Amino acid sequence: MVSSRLLPAVGAWALGMMINSVVNVWAQYRADYYWPRDPQTGLVVNPTVLPDLGFDLLPHYSSDGLGFSLPDTCMLLCMLFAIGRLFFAFKPSRAAIIIKRALLLSSASYLGRALCVPVTMLPNPDPMCMPRLVEGSPFWSVMLMPFGLAHTCADVFYSGHSIPITLSILVWSTYTRTWQERLLGVGFGAFSLLVIICTHFHYTLDVVYGVGVTTIIWLLYHYALTVPAVVLNSPFLVFWELDAFLRGSATAAAAASVSPTGGRVRLNNDTARHSLLADVEAGCGVASEVRLQTLYTGIVPLRFEEDPRLLWGTRAEGVDGSWSTIRGGIVGPSQTTFRQQPRLGINGAGTIAPEPSQSSGATLQGNMRAR
Repeated sequence: MVSSRLLPAVGAWALGMMINSVVNVWAQYRADYYWPRDPQTGLVVNPTVLPDLGFDLLPHYSSDGLGFSLPDTCMLLCMLFAIGRLFFAFKPSRAAIIIKRALLLSSASYLGRALCVPVTMLPNPDPMCMPRLVEGSPFWSVMLMPFGLAHTCADVFYSGHSIPITLSILVWSTYTRTWQERLLGVGFGAFSLLVIICTHFHYTLDVVYGVGVTTIIWLLYHYALTVPAVVLNSPFLVFWELDAFLRGSATAAAAASVSPTGGRVRLNNDTARHSLLADVEAGCGVASEVRLQTLYTGIVPLRFEEDPRLLWGTRAEGVDGSWSTIRGGIVGPSQTTFRQQPRLGINGAGTIAPEPSQSSGATLQGNMRAR
């Protein structure tokens, strides 16, 4: 049975949130020292709002003018729409893989925020903001904050609300098939980000950096998943993506769908030439007369909008001018299954290489690690 990484991801997300809450409460106590509050009203005496281009260009609305928090509501709706879309488009086990990735990367973004909040504190852009903490108990203030039962006003840079909203946008843009769906998800996410600025919940700078940091983390992680050598040589990725490796009979079915001419794989200049799978012939069980020359080997990842699991194919060109395609998927951290497709020589004659057994995958992975 595949070991799901959803529960560990929830734990990583909870840890990031708790560390973030600790920093927020600490920053609030420091802010009360530098910006004293009126004991009668609880508001900051002589509040200062920094000049902000977003505030100048966009209209101002009260964050709770409708009886509820607009930024909180928009953030929650963004997450619910994205999660609902995943379960509508994918099987639950595959939707869980995407949610796991979002939680893990969310934790990384919140840890980055925890480093930024106490370093340079900015005055809150909303002069009416009043912290709600458990008096005399920082511990319980920290414990209640992730549930919205306590909040602070000193955690300005960068925006914590922009993290789940940005992740929702990225889920729509990465894991949906049509541009109409992407436009819907990205459009509502952009609207939610504008709501944060219009309500003066955060400075525009906070939102821009929150979006930027989260997007960079997302892109780097997903790009790494498209390179087999990176995944198989990273204990971190092997652990967190264990549930995304193919298992059992699913390998053959998935391998059959990965083809450079099947319409589901993009071949471009980045995947045309790559010397990644050195000595692949030593471990794939291919007959000696049709062994592959790996000087020109291209890695062809399956697009995540089709399947969030780790699926790769390869193209190889022999020194005699012939070409062949290997297509397959990773069965597990220590096994790889590949299927050999017809080879066409210079004279146009075709040959079929025998299929390797799964037991040969360990040798292949060892060769990949050696590189």
